[in-house]
Amino acid sequence: MRLTPMLENNIISIKTEETEGDSDMAESYDVAVKVVSQKGTCGAKHKVGDEWIIKGKTPEGICLSAFNSLFLFAQILRFGGAFPWEGNPDVTTVACPDAGNPVVFELRRLRK
Repeated sequence: MRLTPMLENNIISIKTEETEGDSDMAESYDVAVKVVSQKGTCGAKHKVGDEWIIKGKTPEGICLSAFNSLFLFAQILRFGGAFPWEGNPDVTTVACPDAGNPVVFELRRLRK
């Protein structure tokens, strides 16, 4: 199954598509998370270059508020989805919710 976020009239929805070879358990990928930008003072002390790998559970050391913001995006990448507004189907960026001290994360699907 392929999950693809759709943006229409400022509403995001998730489109699901059956793909060849679908089984009861969808293939999953690990997702690398890397801080690519940080301004102000991050309460969790994240800095540019910090990295984690998502393998099905919350990585140790990542801010839970930031993880909450990037979780849906990571899940879409983990299960084969892509973001039509991104140039690379294996990559997207997500910002944490602290607008005064923004941290931007790059999420990258790790192909096997």
